[in-house]
Amino acid sequence: FSPHKTIKWGKRDDIHAMFGILQTEYRFYIKREARGFYVSAHAGVQMFELTRPFFFRNDKLITFEPGFGRGFGAMTGIGIGYTHTFKERWVVDAFFAFDRMWSWYNDYFANGEINLFPRHQKEPKYPDPFNGSAEWLPSKIGVSIGYKIFDPNIKRKSCKERKVERLLK
Repeated sequence: FSPHKTIKWGKRDDIHAMFGILQTEYRFYIKREARGFYVSAHAGVQMFELTRPFFFRNDKLITFEPGFGRGFGAMTGIGIGYTHTFKERWVVDAFFAFDRMWSWYNDYFANGEINLFPRHQKEPKYPDPFNGSAEWLPSKIGVSIGYKIFDPNIKRKSCKERKVERLLK
């Protein structure tokens, strides 16, 4: 979740950058449970209010169009990764994933009015402010560090051992 309604970029302070993503993931570890290489499948939903960026336009690395889009989407994809556990409970996870994303949204002008004639691949017969897109995008690239609070593989005292301890007290 991004709590930013708008962000400042250069001279502009009206870049919309609010979004929320909920994503689930299933991992299949090649060798052992929660250790080593894995492949993953995941799916999710999103809601957003974003200003569209353009790259390498007007001799600049990144520029933003005036206005913004507000909508929702769905995604599904696959990924790969590697998990390494050290000192029993510390975990390092490196991962990379691609998603097919479908988005449906309305375009708005900078003043907040809805754009009744957004860019469509095939122009509709009547004004239609609703727009959609689908693309393959990298969705997760990174390294995370974690600490296992609960690990069923770490040896614990058996029920009999605890009863003996209680009797000895």
